[in-house]
Amino acid sequence: MMAQKMTFEITSKDNKGKALEHVLYTPIRTAASAGIAFSFTTANLYNIEFTGEESAVQEFAKTVLLDEVTQILTAAPSSADLVLPEGTLFYLEYQMRPDALDLEQQAILNYYQGAEQTFELNSLQLQHRVFVSADKADIDQALIEHVAKRVESELCNPAVHTSQIHFSK
Repeated sequence: MMAQKMTFEITSKDNKGKALEHVLYTPIRTAASAGIAFSFTTANLYNIEFTGEESAVQEFAKTVLLDEVTQILTAAPSSADLVLPEGTLFYLEYQMRPDALDLEQQAILNYYQGAEQTFELNSLQLQHRVFVSADKADIDQALIEHVAKRVESELCNPAVHTSQIHFSK
């Protein structure tokens, strides 16, 4: 059998924008002085390369990755096919470096190895997306870029993460 790939996206059922200050160490003074409030939503992606039955991988994802009470699991679009949430100014994609210890990935792999499966898990990569929007339109691009760099620098450690910022305009 040939190896196949599936990517699952997990979002919160209550994935309404939260104030960006919740994930930053300090408020963005330039935004506050301009009267702009930034908010964010998130998505976690699980890229699975496998050999075997697709339905078994989907069941594994529902059982192991998903909290059905608070989360929604869907097939994830690639970055090229991604439809941004309305009002998104930019989004940050980040993941652990291949040589860094990813504890969530290890927990998932340990579960896979400890349970009887009808598919072979060839690789598992975790990725995170943070979508940032604002309560006003026509925001200066320099401010958007400043906010993007702040979000990236506070959420990502270059020693253990790789990251990329995607601007909507």
